[in-house]
This record gives sequence, structure tokens and C-alpha cells, in this order.
Amino acid sequence: MSPAGPPFDDTSADLILRSTDGVDFRVSKNILSSASQALATKANSSIQGAVNFAQDSETLDFILRHLYPVPLPTPVTLSQVSLLAEFAKFFNVMALESLIVRYLTDALDDDPIGVYSIAITYGHKDTAEKAARSSLKHSIFDLLSSQLEITEKSYKDIIKYHAECGVAASAVASDRKWFPPWEQWGRLIWTSNFDGSSNIRCKTCAAPDFINEPPVQIFLPQTPDRDTKQSDDPQKRTRFAPWRVWDYLRRSSFVLAHHPTSKAVTKDDFVMESRSDCSDCILGTREDILEFSRIFAMAVEKAIEQVPLPDCVEDEDEDEDGPMD
Repeated sequence: MSPAGPPFDDTSADLILRSTDGVDFRVSKNILSSASQALATKANSSIQGAVNFAQDSETLDFILRHLYPVPLPTPVTLSQVSLLAEFAKFFNVMALESLIVRYLTDALDDDPIGVYSIAITYGHKDTAEKAARSSLKHSIFDLLSSQLEITEKSYKDIIKYHAECGVAASAVASDRKWFPPWEQWGRLIWTSNFDGSSNIRCKTCAAPDFINEPPVQIFLPQTPDRDTKQSDDPQKRTRFAPWRVWDYLRRSSFVLAHHPTSKAVTKDDFVMESRSDCSDCILGTREDILEFSRIFAMAVEKAIEQVPLPDCVEDEDEDEDGPMD
């Protein structure tokens, strides 16, 4: 047997914890017992002056530093957080729960699927839901944990949720119910009627909508001889806009299918990626198109919010007689 390093080498300590690789940690029975009743019971089960634990020395050192009044170790990996969460659940150490949640929250952006796996395994439902939402910040092709071997359920949960959000977000690009009314956006979204009348501002770059859905709110010039009934037939109207608007929506549809977040399609460079050869309106439509993209973003986020979150509960409880005993 070999001794642990400080602060777990105090010869005046009244309890020895022995790791699986034969390292003895000298600790205070009071500190260990105050963490939970289960640990108090474990502390009183010494054999020949030592209590055997199921962790190796590196893991046991990491855990004990979270129970002792010493500086917390840094940096902390998700693999370590998983071990800490396993220990906390097995021994019912409630004092560790807030630290575990903090560690998981800190890793949300970098490794949402790893965070999700730990969170559902050890009962942190709120954090699991946050991890599911955070996964949308990543392309579906990048959803792998760099630190953990995640459970099959975790992977299926996240991929299914991500894909459903991708379908919902991508569909917004082909929907027109969210379009702003022409009274507010006649400078960008135009209408051409069956009789040739229109409010098209620039015939050089005007292009018809790639979705065959007639506009609901339209431009209808008031003329004495206009056949109102015939002109109001929605099947005889066509929606127009600068072609870069339709190109933006097409590109967004493809991106959102695998990366369902409005942030993926609202950066200025992406919105204005399509070049326009029209010298008549490019300066006048830039801000309009950027503002249009922000309205589109709100519709995308609204669609994503309608997608049900995964059932953030592990299928089966961990075996209470597992390796911690």
C-alpha cells in the first residue's frame, strides 16, 4: 500500500480509505460522515483499519477534494463529472448536486450530448433539457461527445430531437404565413396581379416566389374599371421580391435542416451572400433584407419551440448494488 498525497496524508486522521490500486487516503471520519448517512455507514465498515472504495486513486482524490474544505480541482472533464455524479447518487451526497449542475452547465456549449447523457443518467432533468436545446447550436453531423462514451438512449434522444427541429426550422423557409404584411413591407415583398398591375419597385431584380402560394395581403390599385371579384382571385396573384430574398430562403432551408438555429442563418455575411447585379436597388434593399432575416429568425425560433423536448428520464435506475459498494 502507498500513501496518498496532501491533504490526504495526515497521520492524525482517524480513517483510511483505500482505492482499488492500493493507495491509502487518510481522512476525517466526521467530514466523511457529515456528507451523507450512506457515507457514515460506509465509514464504519472498516476492515483492518481501512475502508475499501471502488474508485482508483485518481478518482478518489478528485471526489474527496469536493468533500473537503480545499480548493476545487481545475480543469474538470465531463468524464470526471460523470464519476462525481455516480458517487453522489450512490451515496446520496446532496451537497455535491449544485457543483455537478455547475460543471454540466459550464460544458453545455462545448459538449451538449455528453452533458445530456450525464444529466439523464443521474436525474438532472432541467439540465438535460438545456443540453437538448444547446445541441441545436451544433450541426447534426458534429453531435459526438469528445469526452464520454455516451449511452445509446442519449444519442438517440438528441439525434431525434435535433432532426425534428431541423424539419420544423427548414419548413419555415417554405412557409409564408409569417411574412410581414405588404402594407409594412411593400418596399421588399411585392405583388403582381392578373391584370398586370403591381407594386414591384425594381423590375430588374424582381423574381417570383419559388413557392406557389398566392399572397394573402396584396397590392390592389383602386381603379374604377377594375373587376374587383376577378382581381381579388388569389390564384391570379404572384408574389415577387428581389431574387436574393428567395435565394436567401432557399439557402436557409438547407442549413436549418442540419443546423436548426436562427443564428446559423442570420449573420450579415450569410444573409447577403447572394450577389446582386442590380444597381438600382441594392443600396436601398440591404437593410430591408437584413431586417427581413430577423423576422424570419423569430419565425424559425417559434417553430423550434413547438418541437417537444426529449423525455429526459433514464429508462432504468442504476443498480444500487453496483460497483460503488
